[in-house]
Amino acid sequence: MRFRRFRYSVSWGEVEEFVRGNGCVADFLSRYEEGSVTWREKAVGLARFFKWLRLVKGLNVSPSEFLDLHLAKRSAGSVEERRWALRLA
Repeated sequence: MRFRRFRYSVSWGEVEEFVRGNGCVADFLSRYEEGSVTWREKAVGLARFFKWLRLVKGLNVSPSEFLDLHLAKRSAGSVEERRWALRLA
């Protein structure tokens, strides 16, 4: 059994499922050679980030929904609205 340090730790199976289920993630990762260290690090990081958003911040969105939301907020007139992603941390 693998020790999970954080609630949002991900197994390799979860990472593979996350990449297969999200076209924009697969598109982003296509810049890197599949199976390379960089590809794996980015895939794990993205899967962990979206699990963290769901478990810790209570924001259950897909990567494409997150990008749409982020772009919409960035074009808002208010500085506070534009900085919403920075306040997630």
